Amino acid sequence: MSESLVGDVLDLRVGAPAHGGHCVARIGDEPHGRVVFVRHALPGERVRARVTEDAGGAFCRADAVDVLEPSPDRVTPPCPHAGPGRCGGCDWQHASDSAQRALKAAVVGEQLLRLAGLDVAVEVEPRPKLEASPSRLSFELQPGAEVTADVTLLNVGNVPYEVPAASTFCVFDGSGVDHAFWVAFGSDPPEGKERIDLLLDDLAESHGGLVEVRARAAERTIPPGESREVQVGLRFSDRIRPGHTYAGSWGGEGLSVRVRVSVPAAKEKVPR
Repeated sequence: MSESLVGDVLDLRVGAPAHGGHCVARIGDEPHGRVVFVRHALPGERVRARVTEDAGGAFCRADAVDVLEPSPDRVTPPCPHAGPGRCGGCDWQHASDSAQRALKAAVVGEQLLRLAGLDVAVEVEPRPKLEASPSRLSFELQPGAEVTADVTLLNVGNVPYEVPAASTFCVFDGSGVDHAFWVAFGSDPPEGKERIDLLLDDLAESHGGLVEVRARAAERTIPPGESREVQVGLRFSDRIRPGHTYAGSWGGEGLSVRVRVSVPAAKEKVPR
């Protein structure tokens, strides 16, 4: 078994993308050289990469710690926590939006060809991305009530966004959901019952029904980089119960506004 390379810094020319945010390089740039899966790099770049994992097999893993010849697709990551030795949750933050889509398409296309023998063109379409202000709405109301709220939507994506005129979402009693999982998985289910049956039965009790949403805006289409003032009308179901708190999320692809509603407990009648 060869000596581990962990901690060594290698000068590498980076090749094709691979699964998990890596790109493929080879030690010595030789066609049959040992494979190095490099994160935080882009195809075509020359980087200095520190080896982070080496089990002694056909490959090792490394992080690009210095970019000697950057790709024209490289950008500054929008998140300050992205990068070598930091958070690894966002694989391609250092690539432009169009490059991210191309990289993901290349990975899927390669998997389809290698595993299924399908040589197909893969396209990753751009998706909308909205920031809402406020991003959370809280109400105290009675079952069946209707309320309105003003929300500013900023399109921070790269495709136009169409504000839906009508939509729905569900709300759940958070404590009820916790209870449902405790009932289903906290002990053995009764004979003849599956855990999933217990979970679904209890979740049905926690379901606060559908919230009907009507969104009004002077202009429904929000181009990239622009914002719109939207008046959001919400009608809650009669299923929400006094003394409980429910939560859900209004939005859709690229948009999420958290909604929390408290239903006051019913007042006891005092006999006269």
